[in-house]
Amino acid sequence: MGIEDDLYEVKSVNGNIHLGGEDFTNKLVDYCIKEFQNKNAIKIDIRENPKAFQRIKTECEKAKIALSSASKVNIDIDCIIEDKDLLVVVTREKFEELCMDLFKQCIPPIKKAIEEAKINKNQIEDIVLIGGSTQIPKIQSMIKEYFGGKNLNTQLHYKEAVACGSAIQAAVMTNTKDENIEKFILLDVTPFSLGIETIGGVMNVLIPRNSTIPCEKTQIFSTDYDYQNSFIAEIYEGERQLTKDN
Repeated sequence: MGIEDDLYEVKSVNGNIHLGGEDFTNKLVDYCIKEFQNKNAIKIDIRENPKAFQRIKTECEKAKIALSSASKVNIDIDCIIEDKDLLVVVTREKFEELCMDLFKQCIPPIKKAIEEAKINKNQIEDIVLIGGSTQIPKIQSMIKEYFGGKNLNTQLHYKEAVACGSAIQAAVMTNTKDENIEKFILLDVTPFSLGIETIGGVMNVLIPRNSTIPCEKTQIFSTDYDYQNSFIAEIYEGERQLTKDN
């Protein structure tokens, strides 16, 4: 959120690193394979045929994107296995039904980010959607509903915003001589807690998540045994209690 014209402070970061656009595509892939096998009574697992599987995945990716603007699409692939063709008609309603369990996972990180920022969702002025999957109508409607019907900001291009932001940050870090860049200040945060492993594989957090960076933290540790004169400090990121889970 902006503090002044050229000073921006990140209040919190949250997300599901195990959820992305490919998961939605895979739902379509599974559905198409199931439909193909039911129609042709074929016991061959298409997943064991890399070429056939990739052809299906490519077409399902195109279909997923098309369903953001179309009400239905045809996934049509000639001779997918031997002389058997694949033809599956997928409606937007069917796609939403297949992915609903994944769509629902998009809301908790939003709630958590707002909670950790210590603000009320009614205080949020703009909701900017970045990334291809944010163009899925059902995701947009769920987010809009969560914010009480507030309109979504579509002025920034969902594909270009991250690249533009990265370019600006790179210019700042390399001290680019530009009047606009020299005025720009970003107070960013670390998206994950950072720490080292202690006895028992325990994650000892030194820098909690959402700490403004750059930052410096100091903590005194004792060695495992007497007269130890060296050790390896492995740095981990994550929120789990054990380093093996981070």
